[in-house]
Amino acid sequence: IIVLKMLPDMFLDHYRKYSELFILLGLLLQTGIEFFSQGIEHGHGPSSTKHSFYPQVLVAGLFIHAFIEGFPLVNSEEMLWAVSLHKIKIGFILTLIIWIIPASIVLKIAYLFIFSLATPLGMLMTGIEILHEYTPYMSSLALGMLLHISTQIILERNKSHKFNYGNFSMVLLGMLLAYVI
Repeated sequence: IIVLKMLPDMFLDHYRKYSELFILLGLLLQTGIEFFSQGIEHGHGPSSTKHSFYPQVLVAGLFIHAFIEGFPLVNSEEMLWAVSLHKIKIGFILTLIIWIIPASIVLKIAYLFIFSLATPLGMLMTGIEILHEYTPYMSSLALGMLLHISTQIILERNKSHKFNYGNFSMVLLGMLLAYVI
């Protein structure tokens, strides 16, 4: 969907100048977010949850990612489906992680609730008149972030650097679904 829909749309006349710069900034921003989220956005679990600050940092990083991801969803049904499927995976992993941390049930539910608001808030921001002119830039930023994640998934290798048939078949299936949608 990124290659077949978002990239071509990004460079139509209605998008502003500097979209390509914001795509690059999105790549860099996602790299920074992954420092805090440890790659949960593309299916990784954290290496450690021993730090007392970890849940707040994790939820903050995922919130920023999900908030920005909400911007391009308003005008694209394809992206809405893609991000919804993406959020199921992130939500599942985040729930598992949040559930094992030593915290009250209220705090655990609060973390999950805060995360669940992020993408809808990003979508709602596009409707605010004063911010409407910045939507193309935020969508370009989201595109860069999603491009980073998708290339991570495609290019990731296992520790022995052997060809992964399962990963490759999932990439092919994703490409087929993106083309059909």
